[in-house]
Amino acid sequence: THIIHRQGTLHVGDEIKEINGKPVSNHPIQYLQQMLRDARGSITFKIIPSYRSQPPPCDIYVKALFNYDPKDDDLIPCAQAGIKFSIGDILQIISKDDHNWWQAKKAILPKNIDETMIIIIYHC
Repeated sequence: THIIHRQGTLHVGDEIKEINGKPVSNHPIQYLQQMLRDARGSITFKIIPSYRSQPPPCDIYVKALFNYDPKDDDLIPCAQAGIKFSIGDILQIISKDDHNWWQAKKAILPKNIDETMIIIIYHC
């Protein structure tokens, strides 16, 4: 099983725009396959997701227990996709599809959510 399939990060219909920062639009599939075979180390994709039906939004909110800046994180796959946050910020989880990197946005709490209901999580 390929890692992309296991992580569910690329789907049928998604359009690959870049591989490791190199534009690949309008190249034949064989060119992309060769690029991937020749690649060493981490591989970064820039994709445009297909317009398949989106899963319902998560109703999970978390409160940051630490400051985070993606520019200072050597392990983030794509710093431009990261979100900077500070202690106490409330984040709404958008996707938990990747077990290593959840997607979130800074949240404005709905009126029916009391801050005492927020789940505080951390990864050991």
